[in-house]
Amino acid sequence: MLLQHVILQVSSGLWTAGILAAQALPSQATPEASARSSLEAIRSGDFLTAARLVHPARLRQTRIMFDSVIRNGQATYIAQRIFQLPDSQSLLALDDARFTAGLFRFNFLLSGGDRYMATYRGVEIVGTARQGADTAHIVYRYLLPPDSVQFESYNVSTEVRCPAGWCSGILGGFHGLLHSLVAPMRQVYPPTKP
Repeated sequence: MLLQHVILQVSSGLWTAGILAAQALPSQATPEASARSSLEAIRSGDFLTAARLVHPARLRQTRIMFDSVIRNGQATYIAQRIFQLPDSQSLLALDDARFTAGLFRFNFLLSGGDRYMATYRGVEIVGTARQGADTAHIVYRYLLPPDSVQFESYNVSTEVRCPAGWCSGILGGFHGLLHSLVAPMRQVYPPTKP
């Protein structure tokens, strides 16, 4: 049921007219507030909000990473399989935030992240490690219900300064997905004899 809700929510978000830029969200005055907003958006399955909380330059970088695959004949496949869009034109019309949100949704659901997030009850931020004036590493963990054994390990979210105050430095790692899309296009040569 949650999976269907997440897919429906993201799909409708991808189709909604009107594009909001990352700066259109409320200002995140502290790196901790930025991390909490992003992590809560992911926990609730609101991947578009999570993407809009990412630094605009990082969103652009994610889009550029996939441009060569999209423009080399895989646009329709990617539009339909990853983004659940009808055609390549719909895919090409996505802004950077919606594009990143779609990639994250696909990776997240493929890895079963929705099952894990359904059990989490919140986010606990336990500390911040500053790296200069423009970068902060937020140490956090997701909280389980009170009758569960809480996690003993922690995760790190890197937050960076952006035009809106603080933004997430990244949303998801898409190198594995990109590699799997590029692999079928690679020429395979038989091994040479020594």
